[in-house]
Amino acid sequence: MAAPGRYKEVLEWLLHVNRGRQVKLGLQNMRDLQRALGTSYTDSGYSSFHVAGTNGKGSVCWKLAKTLETLGLKVGLFSSPHISSFRERISVNGDPISERDVEIIVPDIIDACEHHNIPATFFEITTLLSMKYFDQQHVDYAVYEVGLGGRLDSTNVIHPNVTVITSISLDHTNILGESIEEIAMEKAGIIKEGIPVVLGPNTPNHLLQSVATQRGAPYVMVENIVDAHVTDASQCQINKDYNLENIQIAKAAVDQEIEDVDWMNPVVLQALHSLPPCRFQRFKYSLMDEGMTKTNSLEDQRESKNCQGSIMEISALTPDYWRQFTPNDVEIVLDVAHNEDAFSKLMSKIQSVYKGRDAQSHQEAKASEVETRGKTRDVNVVVIMGLSSSKDVDSCLKHVKSIADTLYFVRADSDRAMSVPDLVKHAGHIDCKVVSGGNVHQTIHQALWDAAREQRSQKTHPNQRQVIVVCGSFFIMKEARSAIGIFSLSDDHDLNERFGKPKL
Repeated sequence: MAAPGRYKEVLEWLLHVNRGRQVKLGLQNMRDLQRALGTSYTDSGYSSFHVAGTNGKGSVCWKLAKTLETLGLKVGLFSSPHISSFRERISVNGDPISERDVEIIVPDIIDACEHHNIPATFFEITTLLSMKYFDQQHVDYAVYEVGLGGRLDSTNVIHPNVTVITSISLDHTNILGESIEEIAMEKAGIIKEGIPVVLGPNTPNHLLQSVATQRGAPYVMVENIVDAHVTDASQCQINKDYNLENIQIAKAAVDQEIEDVDWMNPVVLQALHSLPPCRFQRFKYSLMDEGMTKTNSLEDQRESKNCQGSIMEISALTPDYWRQFTPNDVEIVLDVAHNEDAFSKLMSKIQSVYKGRDAQSHQEAKASEVETRGKTRDVNVVVIMGLSSSKDVDSCLKHVKSIADTLYFVRADSDRAMSVPDLVKHAGHIDCKVVSGGNVHQTIHQALWDAAREQRSQKTHPNQRQVIVVCGSFFIMKEARSAIGIFSLSDDHDLNERFGKPKL
C-alpha cells in the first residue's frame, strides 16, 4: 500500500472504497477493525464529547473545541463533511492532520481490512484514523461529530464524558425514519449509561428524557432562546438565532465536564461565538473599479466570468460596517443549510439581519407591485442554491421564496447533486426572478456583475445593499470560496463519501 510521500494515492484509494457495494450502517466493522489492529477507544488516554443532531452539530463541535482550547487544553476535532480538503475532518487545536500522518496511518488500516476481510467504509476508516491520530498526539479531549444518525454511526464505539443532541428534524428520512420520533430514537443511540447528555431546545425532549432516564444518564435541557429571553412578540423573529442556541448548548456541555469556567472571559466568549467555515459566514466583496463605468468593458468582463475584486470577512468590521460600502461593494453570505429546518433558520436570519421585517410583510411588499412600482427596497437579496438529489426541494424553497429577489440554481461538481433542470421544475410557484445558472464559479461571478450593475443603475436607490447568499450543500462551498478569492487546503478529488442508499 502507499508509503510516505504518496498522499494522493491514499486519497485515490479512499475515493473508491465505497463504490460497487451497498453500505450497511452498523458498528461491527469498527469493532472488527479495532480488534484486528489491537487497539480500542478505551485504550486511549483522552476524554471526549460526542455530538449528534440534524442541524447545529458541526457548529456545536467547533465551539466546544475552540472553548476547550482557550482553557489550555489540547483538543482533537473530528467533523464531516469537509469543504475542500479531506484533512479538515481531523484537527488538533485547529491544525489539520498532516499529509504525512494520513500516509502513515491509513495504510495500516487498509492492510487490516484486506487481511481480515473487513468491508470497512470510507467513514469507518476515517473515524479510526482520527482515533489513532488523536491518541498519537496525546490530546486531552476529542470532540466527535456523528456522521449520520447516531445509534449505528461509526463514532458510536467511543465512550464519551458528555453526549449532546443539538436538534432533530426531518432529514435522511430514507435511512433514519420518516417521523421525528423515529429519527430521535436513532440519535438517542449515543446516550450512554450514566453519561450526562445535553439536549437542545429543538428536540423531542420528552422522548429523549425517557431514554436518558432508562439508561441512568443525567440530562440537561437547554432553554429555547426565544422563550427564555423575549417578552415582546415582535422581537421573536430577530431573536430566533440558531447561533445563540448553539452557544447555549456548547456552554451546557462544557459545564458538565469542567467546573468554574469563566464565561465572561473575552477569549472564552470569542471562542463560543466563533463559527466554522460556511456557517452564515459573511464577506464584503469589493469589485475592482477598473472598467466598471464603461458598459462594453463591464459586459466583456461579465461574459468572461472573470470577476476581480478584494475580499474581507465582515466579522472583522465595526457593527455599522455597511455604511462603509461603496457602489462597487457586494455582501456575500456562505451557509451550508441543506434541509428544511436549516433553510428555515437561515432565511429567518437573513430577514432579521438584512430585511428588518418578517417574511409575511416581505411577501406583501412584493405582491403590492402597483404600490411599490418606482420605489426601491433597502436590500436586494440574491440566493444561489444547489441541493443534493435526496433533498426535499419544495420544503426548502418555501422558505427561500419569502426572502429572495432573484434565485439562481446551480449544480455542484458531485454525483450526488441535483441537476439544474430538475431544480427549476420545482420553482414554478416562486414569484421572484429565477435563473438557471452554470457551474458554481461562473454563476457567482455572474451574480456579482449583475449586482454591481444594479448598484450603479440610475433606477436603484443609491443606498440599496446588494446581498448574495450561497447555500444548499457542502458540495458547492469549495467552488464558492474559490470564486470569491478564499483559498485554503484543497485536494485534487471531491473526497466526500460516495455511496448508494445506505441501509440500517
